[in-house]
Amino acid sequence: MRWRNDKQGETGVMLTTIICTYNMGTGSKNDGSAFLTDCLDSFIATRTMSDLIVVNDGSSDDTDLLLGKYKIGLCIRFPQNEGLRDAFSAAVHNCRTKYFLRVDADIVFTTPQWDALLVKHMELHPECGVCGATQLCQDGKIWSAGDSFTPRYHHMKDSIIGEYRICDSVMGCFSCYRAAAWGSAGGLTAPKWIRSETEDLNLRIQKYGAVPGAMGHYECHCLPMTFEHHHWMAKPKTGKYNDMARQKRDIQTYMMEHHGVDFYGKQI
Repeated sequence: MRWRNDKQGETGVMLTTIICTYNMGTGSKNDGSAFLTDCLDSFIATRTMSDLIVVNDGSSDDTDLLLGKYKIGLCIRFPQNEGLRDAFSAAVHNCRTKYFLRVDADIVFTTPQWDALLVKHMELHPECGVCGATQLCQDGKIWSAGDSFTPRYHHMKDSIIGEYRICDSVMGCFSCYRAAAWGSAGGLTAPKWIRSETEDLNLRIQKYGAVPGAMGHYECHCLPMTFEHHHWMAKPKTGKYNDMARQKRDIQTYMMEHHGVDFYGKQI
């Protein structure tokens, strides 16, 4: 099901924000409030020129009711939970802009004019295929400012010095893609319910996505911008991600076979 209540793809707009949400409505947080409203309120308060697509991935809560209170360019609703790969890919298929930003519904935008900053960076750096921002905990401490997969998978938790950082990947909960880079890498191709789908995509963009008119492949950049990620405050819920031991084994196997990456090191 798709519906519109606002004009999408306005002239001059170069960025679309894509929010994929599943049961992030009222009661999703421990205090009984909604992650989704926090995300959308902060989006509205800080954006300057971004279109918006929301994918309700089969939510069984009041997500539809909450979304009806906002002006959203395009809302896509799946009748059942299909997972990030299918939800995000459906949004990208309907995206009309040169760049698109994927965010989770449990993040809070904290940097004013983040959309203009993303577009400016992408325009100045045609070698950048995907970029992200510094992920903060609610107490302001750095959770991740980019990822490195050598010598073993870990988050870079030190501050970014200078304009940006070149890294192996950025956190999928705030990741901005150049449409051409996404297309050259084939989009999300990892099996459903494998949680390393973003890291797999970011690595493929750098391996296989040749920069048009230039030598070499795309890079992954982390910008000195911030956002907060609040998912650890959520109520425990059942779902296809529950068996973390099995998930780690599946991720480890997939990443080793496709990229030679020791994704979890010796943690398994």
